[in-house]
Parts: sequence; structure tokens; C-alpha cells
Amino acid sequence: MLRCLKRQDFTLLPAVHTEYNATEELVFPDQFTVRILLTGRQTGDAVEVFEDIVPPSMGPPRHIHLNQDETFFFLDGNFEVEVGGERMRMAAGDVAFIARGTVHAFKTTGETPGRLRYLF
Repeated sequence: MLRCLKRQDFTLLPAVHTEYNATEELVFPDQFTVRILLTGRQTGDAVEVFEDIVPPSMGPPRHIHLNQDETFFFLDGNFEVEVGGERMRMAAGDVAFIARGTVHAFKTTGETPGRLRYLF
């Protein structure tokens, strides 16, 4: 039987707004830049949102997140993404979902930097 949720059935979180140019930026020399758009603290640990600006032919090595799913939103450039041993090409507008516990990596392809946002 379906039950209609009422306001008292869950905790409402306040709306959060971050200005892009005011967000924290972490620069990893000769690798990429990470911009922290929303933190878990801001969202009641519901979600975290980051943006990477990735130079040509760069990206993080294979890695795994044991406790979080991850979704990539490709904004600029072209990428090669590896998810669970399968390689695929991504371009601006594409989206990829990586389930927790899945080995994955990405790197830009071509001569221009890439930019992607992702959430945990």
C-alpha cells in the first residue's frame, strides 16, 4: 500500500546557494583543479558537488569509492572514461553513473582542457 508522506515525516533542509567565484578551489599542480561547489556539511550530508578543470591528456588514476555512488556531468571537452574495466568516450552534455565499489578513472582527450561536475 502506498503512503503519502507528510512534512513531519522528514527533515527539511534549508536551501543553499553558492556563488561560483566564491567557492573553494584546490589546485593540484600538473594534474587538475577541483572546485568545491557544495559540501556535505551544507547539504546535511545528502550530497556533495565538485567541478574538475582538467588539462589535455590528464585525469585521476583508477580509484574506487566504497561508500558513495558518483555521477559525472561532462560540461566541456572530450574524455575517455573507464568504469569497471569498460572504456567509453564522453563529450559535453554526456552523463555517467558510477556505482559505489566500482573501479573508475577518466582523462581528457584531444588538445583542449575538459570540465566536468560530479556529485557523490
